[in-house]
Amino acid sequence: MPTAVRHALHAVWIKAGRHLKRARVAAEHIRQNMGYRMAFVISSLPPRPRYPRIGRYPKPGPLDPPFGVPRRPPAHGPGRRIVINGIGRGQHPLSGSSAPRRLLDLETWTASGIPLLRDPREFVLELHQRHLPQPGTVVVAVLDALHHLAASASFTPWPHDTDGWQHRNALLTHLRRVTPHDLRLPSPTRTAVLLRCRDGAPGWTEQDGAWMWALRDAAGLHGLRCGSYIGLTPAGWQILGDGRSGRNPHAGSWADGPVHTVTELPPRSALDDAARSQRARQQAAEQTKRVDATSRSQQSEPPWIPARVTAVEPERRTGTR
Repeated sequence: MPTAVRHALHAVWIKAGRHLKRARVAAEHIRQNMGYRMAFVISSLPPRPRYPRIGRYPKPGPLDPPFGVPRRPPAHGPGRRIVINGIGRGQHPLSGSSAPRRLLDLETWTASGIPLLRDPREFVLELHQRHLPQPGTVVVAVLDALHHLAASASFTPWPHDTDGWQHRNALLTHLRRVTPHDLRLPSPTRTAVLLRCRDGAPGWTEQDGAWMWALRDAAGLHGLRCGSYIGLTPAGWQILGDGRSGRNPHAGSWADGPVHTVTELPPRSALDDAARSQRARQQAAEQTKRVDATSRSQQSEPPWIPARVTAVEPERRTGTR
């Protein structure tokens, strides 16, 4: 028998042995769980196809169910975890588990060594004049190395967002829109400061702790230094963990600013009347310019008189042969 044929028959024999072994394992598994009668039916079935090798699913071992596929990890619920580059990052904040939410208490915030603002009264007043925050508005600002305001953004977070993870994502989104990151610098030179306008009594609340955690994490991910946290309430402004505070501006000072809303503009009828009158004035001015240009052209140029054309007499053509 040729060598090639012998090798081919040997390979077929090995594959047949593997399929037979799988069928025996399946029959044994079903016999232990479902009974002899079902095991006889399954053992008479054709062999199982090769297991598909998909991404993160490992190849089944001898103790795994032969006809089952490993179950996916739950996408929702208490079992959901965050894995980045193969490293577990803890429980997902939206998984509904009983894990503690991401927040900082006032003692931890005070002991973290937050840099002080040089002139907090002027800074809060300038930030308030720029954005006029209403209750429920958050203002994130970036200070340069000289403690001057370099960039700022104000937004209103979703009311159902209560975890520091969600606040951190919102802060990062607005920071990336108004200023580039400083991740390439060896040490941060700029500072991120947060002002939150809310109703209620002054002092630390659980939501303030969540925003503190968000500010500290967002500043680190953007290459900035974590700065002060300012609370704006009806009683005035207060730097939490610092002790400095003031009465003005407060949470209701936005009503004293200039007009920034559409509802306070004049009604549409007045705007339409003004637009019509302006359009009529423009048309009258254009018509006057046309009349003046026509009169000037008539005075400067003489009237056009067609030139006389003399009749051309036909010429006699004579030819000689």
